[in-house]
Amino acid sequence: MTGNQNEQPENGVRKSGLGMHQNEIVSSDKSSLTLLMNSVIARISREAFKELSDLGLNVQSARVLILLLERNSMRCSVLARDVGLEATALSHLLRMLGEQGLVVRSRVKEDNRAVEVSLTQKGRQMARSCKNVDLDKQKVLLKGVDPKDVEQFTSLLYRMSANLNEVKMRNGA
Repeated sequence: MTGNQNEQPENGVRKSGLGMHQNEIVSSDKSSLTLLMNSVIARISREAFKELSDLGLNVQSARVLILLLERNSMRCSVLARDVGLEATALSHLLRMLGEQGLVVRSRVKEDNRAVEVSLTQKGRQMARSCKNVDLDKQKVLLKGVDPKDVEQFTSLLYRMSANLNEVKMRNGA
């Protein structure tokens, strides 16, 4: 390595660099896309956790609150799918958020088996704070990125999500 912080080492692990943790994988190999995506998500989550813990929340709680802020109320099954949690994990999380006075759950009138969740006034305020943390992290991520690239990347992420949904349906889940 010649000292250029953007230079790739032969083994795909950078020993030092701006904003990088020691031994963090930074490969341009397309086969490691999922590894890179997981690394970025983990780093975002770690950074967000610092601010969210001051609010008494974790990253999963913030995701739930932000989604509910954007969509008003949601069936628990849809919310679980959209935040990527199993139904039992979401139920536990919603119970904790309910105890904090942030969400309320109610049965759906048309289908008494289904449960819908929505934000309380306190929950809306907390969700706005979470959204601000989210937007701050997004600004850091997108610094210097062309808006057209952001649009294309967003489109690709939606496509990848749809691909995963298709696999899930084929596997009968």
